[in-house]
Amino acid sequence: MVKLTKIYTKIGDQGQTQLTGGNTIAKTSSCIQLIGSIDELNSHLGVACSLLPNDSTLKPLNSLLLCRQQELFNLGADISIPNNIKHKDMPHITTANISALEADMDKWLTALPNLASFILPGGHPCAAALHVTRGVCRRAERDYWLYQDHTTDNTDINGCYLNRLSDWLFVLARRVNQLLSITDTLWQP
Repeated sequence: MVKLTKIYTKIGDQGQTQLTGGNTIAKTSSCIQLIGSIDELNSHLGVACSLLPNDSTLKPLNSLLLCRQQELFNLGADISIPNNIKHKDMPHITTANISALEADMDKWLTALPNLASFILPGGHPCAAALHVTRGVCRRAERDYWLYQDHTTDNTDINGCYLNRLSDWLFVLARRVNQLLSITDTLWQP
């Protein structure tokens, strides 16, 4: 378990930071860029969760959002730990996490109307926040692949997870609007 006894370390005052395991790297590195994007993504998920109405129909969605937040912490931890000090019990993303995202989408899509056009982000404040979160997730995914260009420490499963998560967020935003009887606004080219 993580134990935080001091929040500030002053290491960052010179543009450096420490990864788990003690490696010091520049705050401008692709690794820190990725970890920052994942942190921002997780924060936006928290905002979306806070905007979800306290309704018995939507309560299961709250649990799913909290689950995704836990998974994003696992992803950030995995990226911040060099392979040479990882052990098998450390948290990481698995194919089961990706399968769970796909199963949710498959279930929700059976209840949603087919799309005849792209939709404009919006609707209920929670759905709008999920669309923003989806955009941040796409950036995190791009940052992941940029990071992969500079490391051998991770596997493509993390990139696959972020790709699927952005799809999941899109479908969930539509589902939230549907459950709250709000019609998605179609793009009118």
